[in-house]
Amino acid sequence: MTAAAAFFFAGRALIMLAGLCALGVIVRQFQLYADKAIDALLMGEGEDVRS
Repeated sequence: MTAAAAFFFAGRALIMLAGLCALGVIVRQFQLYADKAIDALLMGEGEDVRS
C-alpha cells in the first residue's frame, strides 16, 4: 500500500511540475509578445512626435 501511495504522489508531483513548466513557457511567450507590442507603440509615438 505504501509503494502505491509513493508512486501516486510521485506521479502527481511530475504532473504538477510539467504543468508549471508549461505555464512558465506560456508566461514567457506572453512577455515577449507584450514587449514587442510596447516597442511598436513607443515607435509609433516617436514617429508621431517627429512629424
